[in-house]
Amino acid sequence: MRRNDFRFFRAGLFVAGLLLIMTTPAMLAQGSSPEVQKAYAHINRNAKLEVDISKMAMKNSQNADVKKFAHQIISENNSLESELFTYAERDNYQLRADPPAEAVQAQKKMKPLTGADFDKLYLTQMVSFEKDDLQAVQDAGTPGSGTELSAVCAKVQSQSADRTKQITQLAAAENFIIQ
Repeated sequence: MRRNDFRFFRAGLFVAGLLLIMTTPAMLAQGSSPEVQKAYAHINRNAKLEVDISKMAMKNSQNADVKKFAHQIISENNSLESELFTYAERDNYQLRADPPAEAVQAQKKMKPLTGADFDKLYLTQMVSFEKDDLQAVQDAGTPGSGTELSAVCAKVQSQSADRTKQITQLAAAENFIIQ
């Protein structure tokens, strides 16, 4: 390397070092865009609603398989909520999102039901949440590979696909069709 080339190389390293020092962790956090915040809040809202109705399913369903599914939802969603809370806390934004009126109405209808009547409404509502989660992931766009949002989106897509299959099987076992 010639002497002038070495000076340019050192100057380049110096500038790169300054940029790293001046860039705060909040600026580096990919979770700071409004689209990401909205997607996280939406997914978290649905996760909470799914946990709420799954807790009802643990009490109101008389089908062991539906109860097992509800327990799975509670476990997976508590883990997802914890993950989302970590990102939101670090990136300093709220995960608050009001539940849709339809979800609130469905919960009110579900409360007094038991057995197969409860199961049908529970599974129907779960399909609705899974479709809504997939829409939220699509609305978030295509996050960069390896980002936290891409990992959350991949997890939500995978879980939604698995859950939709499970719901279809549970509904078939109880002789009803969910659309």
